[in-house]
Amino acid sequence: MELLAASYIDEDRRPLHQILVDAYFVQHPGGDDHRAVQRLSICLMTLGMFVEDDADPRLGPRLHKRMVAHGGFRPLEPRPSAETLHSRMSAADVVRAAGAQEYRTLLRAWGAQVSEAWAAHHAQVREWIGRTLS
Repeated sequence: MELLAASYIDEDRRPLHQILVDAYFVQHPGGDDHRAVQRLSICLMTLGMFVEDDADPRLGPRLHKRMVAHGGFRPLEPRPSAETLHSRMSAADVVRAAGAQEYRTLLRAWGAQVSEAWAAHHAQVREWIGRTLS
């Protein structure tokens, strides 16, 4: 909660808020119900765009709306194991950031690590990006 609160309050952290949200949901994907599949799918898409393409995280909410409108997401199998997902950095690593620059560095590293845990599905995620944003 401390990390989330700081993301809302601190003007230097607020522009990166969507990376925080996406990294958390990608690391904690939830179940296979429609909402969980949709949330994981859009978070994987925008997180990939932020860490691989250097897209602006402030566009996250607008991108999510466009992506949700297209739908058609399916569960990604096989999922990374809990061990794989949780052997990466986590919110606990980012909350310790001493300043804005360290926060940015740690947050982007966390996002990249949890995105990489889903590397077997990157082609599918890229296809979804192309379909939903074209």
